[in-house]
Amino acid sequence: MKNFKVLFFVGLLLFSSSCATMFRTDSYSANIKVKDKPTAKIYVNGEYLGEGEVTKTFKRSKDMTVQLKHDGCPDYVKNFDKKLSVGFIFFNLTIIGIVVDLGNGAIYTPDNSYSEITKVNSKEFIIELTYADCPN
Repeated sequence: MKNFKVLFFVGLLLFSSSCATMFRTDSYSANIKVKDKPTAKIYVNGEYLGEGEVTKTFKRSKDMTVQLKHDGCPDYVKNFDKKLSVGFIFFNLTIIGIVVDLGNGAIYTPDNSYSEITKVNSKEFIIELTYADCPN
């Protein structure tokens, strides 16, 4: 019986390693929409993605800078920080699990405390921007 308890505990530790990596990936999908300017050009971290509304997969370990451009309007720039998912640290029962989750970025998530970010689920987010300085 004692061996069973030891084996059970070791198995639990191994299963609990890298919780964030097992239950979600190191990336997420973001749908970025410009509510009031469907022809605004959308750039993320310097990369042109499209106009008006785009969807792309981003790494959790990276912050995001969204830039909007439109002829006759000043550029709009908004920085979005990532945040640490503290819950996954508590579920990682081994240092190895924490190191793996931190290393591949799965332990991070977009900071949905920004009013522009809506969490659909742990792998999908919607970012709705208003280009206020660009007249219609």
